[in-house]
Amino acid sequence: MILPREPHLETVPLTGPVSFAARRFRLNHFPLNWHRHPEVELTCILRGSGLRYVGDSVEAFQAGDLCLLAGGLPHSWTSTPGVPGRVKSVVVQFHPAAWGDVFWEMPEMRAITAMLVRARHGLQFTSAVHLKIATRLEELCAEKSSTRRLFSLLEILHHLSAVRSPRTLSLGTAGVVPANADARMHRVLERIHQGRAEPLSQAALASEARLSPTAFSRFFRKMIGKTFVDYVNDLRLGEASRQLLETNDSISEIAFRVGFGNLAHFNRRFRLTRGMAPREFRRRANPAD
Repeated sequence: MILPREPHLETVPLTGPVSFAARRFRLNHFPLNWHRHPEVELTCILRGSGLRYVGDSVEAFQAGDLCLLAGGLPHSWTSTPGVPGRVKSVVVQFHPAAWGDVFWEMPEMRAITAMLVRARHGLQFTSAVHLKIATRLEELCAEKSSTRRLFSLLEILHHLSAVRSPRTLSLGTAGVVPANADARMHRVLERIHQGRAEPLSQAALASEARLSPTAFSRFFRKMIGKTFVDYVNDLRLGEASRQLLETNDSISEIAFRVGFGNLAHFNRRFRLTRGMAPREFRRRANPAD
């Protein structure tokens, strides 16, 4: 099973005079549905297990899985067909624009806004957080008052925003630019993304930014939160992961295509970041193969 290269665009249904969708699913299984939508999504798995795809991440999931995904991030939860009622989930989807820019600029919303920025890579919360949130999500779905539904959602988001260091799922960094980045950093990131498969010289980029190599290193780490080398490697590994999921090309072809000049180095970095070899990563994503 190979994921479609392009996730299909899904339209989130809204029933009645509401600004967000909150739905419960009880299915025989979670079908492969590689898709994206502009809405933020909070998915809570109550029953079932299988594989979770988020961006370039592919991992096993089970009951207790709780993830927050920013709009535009492709994803799918999938499981093997089974008996009726085998899987159960709650999914909440909302478009931040529906509530207006002024709403998100309020001081009271800063923590939630910051969390939604981090959710561009997908965030997974612990099973302990799931225990506290799952019942609230089911109650939100059952609530008849649209006003109380909105209050419940904000309370849930507030609780999640207070969680320290939820786990990031997807490595992909393209298009994720810090809100405080200036025009100089935007130019640097654009140059990196355009030439990510080519040899990239930190000294040359520092010169383009009119900074010394030492100042550029400090500047980059302050803006991005990781070193230049780690950022480029994560960008390349994210693209390699996508190609491992979406193509049948050999591992060596993919490694060299995304910018690794040495296959052993690619395998070592991939295992260090993903916790498994590229071949195992592909096998888990495509068990039928």
